[in-house]
Amino acid sequence: FPVTIRCKGIYYEAIDEATSGGHFWLNQNITDSILNDIVSMNKKFYTFVRRYDDSARFINGDFAAPGTNTNSVIDKGMLEFGDYVSYHPYFTNPEGMINDLAQIDLRSKLFNTGLPISATEFGFGVPSAFNGENTREQQASKLLRQIFILDMLGFEHIIHFTMEGSDSAWILQNMDGTFNLSGQLIKSKMSELNGYTFKERYRDWE
Repeated sequence: FPVTIRCKGIYYEAIDEATSGGHFWLNQNITDSILNDIVSMNKKFYTFVRRYDDSARFINGDFAAPGTNTNSVIDKGMLEFGDYVSYHPYFTNPEGMINDLAQIDLRSKLFNTGLPISATEFGFGVPSAFNGENTREQQASKLLRQIFILDMLGFEHIIHFTMEGSDSAWILQNMDGTFNLSGQLIKSKMSELNGYTFKERYRDWE
């Protein structure tokens, strides 16, 4: 590792959504052999990170969503190494992830590894994206609700996609670098809640 990034406590993550195939994996269809390659490459990545920088941490998984390929790499030992495990809970409405059976099954598998679970992508596009249409006001509301839901469900890291950049539908900033409506709401609420922690979930209203 270059001296400039070593001993900085940097968090590295597995290859992004590799089991999804397509442009996430060299525009190839996912085969059983490629699933083996995905596990092997991430194991090498993890070993390299930990060997050369004791302060670094490796977030394994980086799954797009529940699915056959996700289950297959888990069965092949994908989550037998790492410091955390992650996936990307994109939904049209954030409350959908609470009781969605596929989501519950995946979260159970991830929690059962004993690794803390992270959401390293989630978000809502304006005016539209693959998970629905939103005004900026709707985006702001949904982001805040999903942050609270992820916290309630015990996620260790909650990382929105994205603060700024070329994917302008998702961003929290205006082009001049100031916060847009969504960014302003998140900043305000996180400031108000600084020092608070989630304690318990009350049973659902009947």
